[in-house]
Amino acid sequence: LLDGALPPHLRDPNLIAPDSILGADDVAQLLLEAQYPLDGREKPIDLLYHLGMEQNRWTAVVWLIKKLVDEYPARHALKQQLAGVGSMWQKVPNLEDCIEQPLNFEVQDAISSEESLQSPSLDDMLDGLYPINEERHAWRGHEALGQVWRTLGAMVKSCVGNDIRPEVLEIIAYLHHREVMPPAIYQAEPSSDKCAIQQSPLIPLLSSRILTSLSDAAWRAHEKLVIEEARAYGDVSASRPEIRGSVFRVHVAGLRAEVWMELILWSCLYGGWTREGALLLTSLLQDQTNPWTPLSWAHYQKSLDETHSTEPSDWRAWEFLFKTRSTASMNDAPPPNRSIVRTISGEVVNAYVDAFPCDVNLGVGDRGTPIGLVIDSLHSMRSSLMRQDQSLSFGTWEAIVLRLVDTHSAMPEIDSHVVQRMIALSNGFGEGLSTSNNRDLPAYVKDGSTAMQGILHRALYGQVASGSFEGALEVFKQIQMRADQDILKAVASFFGKLTRGGDIRRKENSMFHAMSSSSLFANNFPTIEYPSFHVQIPTTTLAPFLEQITEARAFEFGRWLIYKADVDGPVIPQSAYTDATLQPALIRFAAASGDRDLLSQFRKKALTQASLSSILISQIQARRWDDATEAMNHISSTPGVSFGSGPLAVAIRTMLWQSSDARKGKDGSAMNLAQAQSVVRKLARRHVRRELRAVESATSPLSLLAVLAAVTRRWFEFALRLCNVEKHHLFQLDTSKFNIVLEGIVAAYGSSAGRRVLGVFWPHAARRAHDTAFNTRIAIRSSDEYDSRRLVFYGAVQPDINTILIILRKALEELQSSPDRASPAEQQPGVQTSPDPTSSTEQHPATSSQIFRDGDELLDVSPRGMVTWGIRRLAQLPYVQRDIVRQLDEFLEEQGMDELRKELPEIYQDV
Repeated sequence: LLDGALPPHLRDPNLIAPDSILGADDVAQLLLEAQYPLDGREKPIDLLYHLGMEQNRWTAVVWLIKKLVDEYPARHALKQQLAGVGSMWQKVPNLEDCIEQPLNFEVQDAISSEESLQSPSLDDMLDGLYPINEERHAWRGHEALGQVWRTLGAMVKSCVGNDIRPEVLEIIAYLHHREVMPPAIYQAEPSSDKCAIQQSPLIPLLSSRILTSLSDAAWRAHEKLVIEEARAYGDVSASRPEIRGSVFRVHVAGLRAEVWMELILWSCLYGGWTREGALLLTSLLQDQTNPWTPLSWAHYQKSLDETHSTEPSDWRAWEFLFKTRSTASMNDAPPPNRSIVRTISGEVVNAYVDAFPCDVNLGVGDRGTPIGLVIDSLHSMRSSLMRQDQSLSFGTWEAIVLRLVDTHSAMPEIDSHVVQRMIALSNGFGEGLSTSNNRDLPAYVKDGSTAMQGILHRALYGQVASGSFEGALEVFKQIQMRADQDILKAVASFFGKLTRGGDIRRKENSMFHAMSSSSLFANNFPTIEYPSFHVQIPTTTLAPFLEQITEARAFEFGRWLIYKADVDGPVIPQSAYTDATLQPALIRFAAASGDRDLLSQFRKKALTQASLSSILISQIQARRWDDATEAMNHISSTPGVSFGSGPLAVAIRTMLWQSSDARKGKDGSAMNLAQAQSVVRKLARRHVRRELRAVESATSPLSLLAVLAAVTRRWFEFALRLCNVEKHHLFQLDTSKFNIVLEGIVAAYGSSAGRRVLGVFWPHAARRAHDTAFNTRIAIRSSDEYDSRRLVFYGAVQPDINTILIILRKALEELQSSPDRASPAEQQPGVQTSPDPTSSTEQHPATSSQIFRDGDELLDVSPRGMVTWGIRRLAQLPYVQRDIVRQLDEFLEEQGMDELRKELPEIYQDV
């Protein structure tokens, strides 16, 4: 396709001539689509690199790049209208004079022409802003120039160890001539602020050599062009085809590839091509065969003796290192004891660490770089710096993480996997104190804060709120691991005695030495306890997390949280037992795990309303019906105390479990079923009485009865007697409460029944957007066509990971225990192969058949079909823990469901 943009003499003779000639805009679009394919599964291709390095068509490469540069001038070369504004302020000597006397900017001197005195309109001033009001043509041109820089970087990388190809230098010279290369890279001056971003002195020191090499490359390219034109017209001498006088020109010493790579990286940074420069830098650092390493010029300069200075007056050693000359001309002093092969400055790595987070995609259109790609690049830069005993010279990695969080491209409560990759950038306690490139900075600048801990707390809360126990457990492990590592590092770094594999290698780098030298121990201040030595999970997050642990029956882990005997103490200390938020969860855990000692802690404590509800829930779960009735009576007689919807949800689940046992004829199940029905009636009637008095707290219990009514005809009749059929109701139910009832449904009637009930309260209209869920109308009718009774609700449930997993786990059990494991293609679609033997009253109220529809599509409710449905629904949810996906993959491999295994990578992203 690119041949269509070339003149006839540069086209490939083996290809058919194109029908139309491509313009510069078409070439830019081709280059960008090949480098950034829309389909992520396609491999990116650098067409210009392939055309030059692989096909050796360098003349075509140079011609195409010149065409792009001529079509799209660089932005910094166009915006010179406000260049004189800064000179006005330079007339003010200092701030004191500025505030003590009036300012006279003398605008007529700064802006001479009358045309410049005309104020531009607001539209003119905003028209060039990127990327809001920028034209697509200009945006594509900027991206195309960035691709040119990225191609040049790849070409220079391939020339390491050899001479730089003259065509590459010719292209760089042309970019320099057309002002695409920002001139500011030659004017960098060191800042007095040690925390500021510094540019390495390499480019300013070698600026004259760089310009000489570029001039030589441009001249030789011109000479070559003249010779080719002369040969084309036959106006050349056979013996001397050169331009007259060119044979007497002195050969200019070349520069190493490392110099040109440094020049390209700083040009991308100054010119606004941050993404292209960062991706080029990442490719250098991630090279598996010959990785590039960062060289800290600040640390290097300090390590040199007086004979090897970096001052322009004496830089022979640096000239020896970075120039490629013949052996006979190298009679200078021996170079410094440092190899510069495949090195880039640590300063440019620091600059990209600071700049690349600003290019994150904010979710508005296609602008910016995906946050996952930014984090991957930052990890590569951090690893390369750490391998060379370097860190950030301008701040901390924790500050970079906070900047990424502030972009809101990833929310800790939702994108837990992305947040964990962010947190992995953080060094932890005292890890950056011993790096070689920032020892002049005070320790409080290099050491991070506890912000990472707060971000992980948000991630833990998000996983708990989404119902993912596995995800919450992984986030908690990372919180605990960071706390343990910080304690270990604190003790070791305090005395400077860390092991060889640690980070504190010398005693003078220890925290003890730093504080002693600052006379911090001479003051009578109380000791300061570093906050991240403890997990410090807020009780508002710890309470639902403990509820999840109780529901998952992970009692050993719960006991570890309460009774941990480590040096930092338990995660839930005794001082938190009186917390109104945490107390109900502790009571439920103690009752479910049979921990009498823990229960005894609450006998003489004042119990809150939620704690009393937890006691009632525990009695219902244990099927102690008399004690449950007693607890209900006590709560009813206590002024200002209500039940909440939790006890009713647990009672309905227990009732459904007992109905399943009763159908199977288990001993005592009939009596337990009758007792459970009695408890459900008592709880529901109390809520209905509140609903008649217009108490809003009754909305959730009525929604629970609606879920029960949608199960079978029997439970429709049961729930109808407890509801007010003459009114329409709002369906407002927490997903966690819905999941409790759903557990009872799938245990009693199978995964297909759970899927059908979920489809009733999560219709397609509610799946399109969250705001439409509150306008969805749900009508639950009797299976008798002559029965006009119905329950009408407005609203819907929004399922989480746990909702789908409840149905999926039951489907996996059914698939393992089903004697017939035929594929869905061999069965009738939508027909359950082994339905539970139920009476006519056990039919669901909507229909008596087992053929269900999911929108306009028939739903396969066989165990295998339900597994397929569950996995595809998981792929639609924001995040699924990788351990769950790994277990599903093993099961699907065992069942021979290879087609479904291909969809598993879409469910999660590895950390």
